[in-house]
Amino acid sequence: MEVDHLLTGLRLIRSYFSEDQLQTPVLQFIKENLQNVEVVRSEDEHFDLRWKDEAGNLSTYDANDVL
Repeated sequence: MEVDHLLTGLRLIRSYFSEDQLQTPVLQFIKENLQNVEVVRSEDEHFDLRWKDEAGNLSTYDANDVL
């Protein structure tokens, strides 16, 4: 059930993007459209999204800490 819910959400999100946007590499899209977000590689080789504050400092918030 959870997988079906996730797939439905991903399809809905995808429907909001144009074909050109879907062809854009995700890191490029983030840099061009989400200036207050930085992609950071974690110690376990995963990539995390970190919010920048007004001063440009990256947050130390980790979504895994609240799950």
